[in-house]
Amino acid sequence: MKFVSNAGTDRVLDLVRPWLKPGHGVDMILPSLLAFSEVLADGGKMSRVRLHGIAQVRSS
Repeated sequence: MKFVSNAGTDRVLDLVRPWLKPGHGVDMILPSLLAFSEVLADGGKMSRVRLHGIAQVRSS
C-alpha cells in the first residue's frame, strides 16, 4: 500500500498512467475536469474507458 498525496508529482493519475495502454480498459472516478481531460488524452488509445465524475457518484 502507498499513501498518495495527489498533489504535485505524487498523483494517482501519474501512478496509473503506465497502465493506460492500447487494448487495456479502465473504469475511474475523477474528482475534477482537469483529471478528466488528462485521462481522455491518454485513454484515446485504450479499448474501453469509463469515466465518472464525483457528482455522478454522489447522486447514485
